[in-house]
Amino acid sequence: EAYLSDVTLRRETALIAVGGGEWTPSELTAIARGGPEARVERIDADEAALHALYRGARALCVPSLYEGFGLPVVEAMQAGCPVVSNATGSLPEIVGDAGVVRAMRDPGVLAVAMADIGRDAAARAEFRSRGRERAAMFNWDDTAAKTLSAYRDAITSR
Repeated sequence: EAYLSDVTLRRETALIAVGGGEWTPSELTAIARGGPEARVERIDADEAALHALYRGARALCVPSLYEGFGLPVVEAMQAGCPVVSNATGSLPEIVGDAGVVRAMRDPGVLAVAMADIGRDAAARAEFRSRGRERAAMFNWDDTAAKTLSAYRDAITSR
């Protein structure tokens, strides 16, 4: 809805949705209303293809109203992809100052954020650099060690 609402976004960028199943009839109707300049595509991608998409994207947009940990955000930042995310759940903590975080209950807010990051090459470069640094904070070895520590603490506190 945000992408389709902004004629400049539709002319300047493509929107690629990864996963999530086939388009619903209402989604197909909305996409058709975007006109011929609306370049909207849904694909399934394996890990290598997803990484290539992150590397080539202007941004990963995550307007989710609820997100668990947000692993795609970390993966995108690791690949140097700027992130635009909603200010809900764990997303603000994960993104930090390495991307654009906005309260996005209104699709217009997302449209503005997408347009801004799309047009600002300097901001994208800064977010690519910060994102890689930020993503390095999230790794499986540390996560496993902290989880094991939490379990040990829980067992010994009984």
